[in-house]
Amino acid sequence: MRNVILYTALFLLIAVTSWRCSDEQLVNGSSAPDHALDISSARHGSVSNLLVPAITMNAYIDFPIPAFVFSINGPSGAITVDWGDGTTDVWTLNNNIIVYHYYTAEGNYPVTVTGDLETVTAFQATSSSIAAMDQLDISALPALQYFELTVARGPAVVDLSHNTALNSITLRGSPQTTTLLLPPNHVINYVDISATTLSNNTSLPVATINALIDNIHTSVVNNPRSGEFKLADQSGTGWVGPPSPGAVTQLEDLGDNYSWTVLP
Repeated sequence: MRNVILYTALFLLIAVTSWRCSDEQLVNGSSAPDHALDISSARHGSVSNLLVPAITMNAYIDFPIPAFVFSINGPSGAITVDWGDGTTDVWTLNNNIIVYHYYTAEGNYPVTVTGDLETVTAFQATSSSIAAMDQLDISALPALQYFELTVARGPAVVDLSHNTALNSITLRGSPQTTTLLLPPNHVINYVDISATTLSNNTSLPVATINALIDNIHTSVVNNPRSGEFKLADQSGTGWVGPPSPGAVTQLEDLGDNYSWTVLP
């Protein structure tokens, strides 16, 4: 009986010692299993990426002009642009700067912009075929006031719902764009969705145009202000869409009662 007790005590001592050594090795990282390190690294990396604010775009490059261009306005600081082809550039913010890159092959490239984005007040991509993109995310621009996208090829969704400081929106051309999202509360006083020679008269679906008009009208009724709304079709005499009768009534109300200029 005494031997059984001694053997049992010895077994427990060995087990506890082994567990403590194993635990110390895992804490120090010297003997942790490879998969544990991989999981830890992957988890840490993904959290870090999520915490870094960024503008993201999926640039579409098509010869004979293999370039991608956009402009950004910020009073100070710097941005880092990863062009998605192994090239990274640093640009100093000094009010309005034109950011550009030349590619060596056609295709889609994920473009990521990081840095002092909290000071950026304007974003523009207006170079037709050399600002073509299939995706755009500018939710990381809390101070954005001016947005302009006039391109021959644009993203299906333009989501501005996080840019609550916006006061000016221009979205022209881009026949691929079907959805435009605005923040529920904003101070927008300029909207231009007029047609261009780059697109047909219905680059935005009627339902999207109606929703845009309703959003602007509701915002102005709740927070009265003057402004301008441009909806000219390619002829310059009609409206893009055209909007539904209810939306037209809202446009007329903006003009008659809130000092908005509605064109045409």
